[in-house]
Amino acid sequence: MNKTFKVIFSKTRGALVAVNEAAKTTSRASVKTAVAGVCAALLSVPAMAAEFADDYCKDGVNCVVADKTVEGTGSVVRLDKKDGIQSITIKNSTISNTPFELRGSQNISVSDTVFTGLASGKSSSFAIFAHKGDKTVDVTNETATKVELNNVTFKDNTVSYGSLFVYDKTKLHMKGGEFVKNVTTDIGGGAMIKSGTIVFEDVLFQDNVARNKSGFVAGGAVYVDITTSIKQNGANAVGDVTFKLTKDMAYTGNRIDSPFEGKENTWGWSAYASGGFLFLDRSSKGAFDIADGVTLTIGTASATGEDDSIASALPNTKEQDPGYSTLVKKGAGTVVMYGSMDKYFGDFTVEAGTFDVRKAWKSLGNTAVTGGVLSASNGITLDTMTAGTNPKFTQSGKLTVSG
Repeated sequence: MNKTFKVIFSKTRGALVAVNEAAKTTSRASVKTAVAGVCAALLSVPAMAAEFADDYCKDGVNCVVADKTVEGTGSVVRLDKKDGIQSITIKNSTISNTPFELRGSQNISVSDTVFTGLASGKSSSFAIFAHKGDKTVDVTNETATKVELNNVTFKDNTVSYGSLFVYDKTKLHMKGGEFVKNVTTDIGGGAMIKSGTIVFEDVLFQDNVARNKSGFVAGGAVYVDITTSIKQNGANAVGDVTFKLTKDMAYTGNRIDSPFEGKENTWGWSAYASGGFLFLDRSSKGAFDIADGVTLTIGTASATGEDDSIASALPNTKEQDPGYSTLVKKGAGTVVMYGSMDKYFGDFTVEAGTFDVRKAWKSLGNTAVTGGVLSASNGITLDTMTAGTNPKFTQSGKLTVSG
């Protein structure tokens, strides 16, 4: 180890972590009870964490990886504000089979970097936990974690919850880059947004898959949710994702792959295996902000089933408030939607520009046109279904035009 670091056992995380030399060690009693965990940890996470800190976090505060190829073994690198780490900078590098777990209010900057080759089935390749813990936390007065990703690629990763995973009071802006050929064994093939305000600007999503041999899957490319264990001003932390485009782009090949045919209980909501491109769980939020003269194409004319589809969860009771996800079309540009919208049950508003649904649409959501154009070239049917929840209620499609 260099002069600024040592390794201590963290009771909070149940593992050895690399920390600033000034940090206190655990008590003698804690060490005695944790010795078995320490021995096991020495074989995996801590060695990687310690080596990473030794190589890239020289002052114990700022971690910098520049012009490097980091080859890992699938062990997690945990970098925590509580242990002194305040900023993480990665640039012009390749991060292979090395999952990151970042905690606390930090400044995170990644540019011209590829995250790839994660095959261990760990939860994510690049996970921002911020203040998420084992108990409910109030982050109202916490400083937001700020994340800038510029020309970053996530490709060929096998995970269980998104190659990119975001929690908490996080403000993330990703400009350029792509999510390509990532596979999740659960939900969120490309990105899993549990909470935070996220902008994907000119980011490509292609050939990402949510796959399971028998169980529920959703969000082949992106899965968005809320976090009830993180509170801001008394309310649940909400995932809020915007797809912002300043140039033409096509999201294609994003899908789900599972024989699962039932409904999954998502903590008070019900969900079908759906959302080949995007799945909005519970009362999460999504938006397409497309610049004037720009077209976003989602899916292809040959798309079937849930290929490149947009879907959401259905509240278990009609009294649930807020019960539905929200999806908004902003900007003067156009979205051409070849994927299905049939399992989108939430609120969908066209505020500006054009949203062009190319497949026949059996709408079960609450659709409003307050500006711009909603086009359904193969027809829109306002359908009705029994929710199948307990107690049962009727879910009906609605269309309101006021702009």
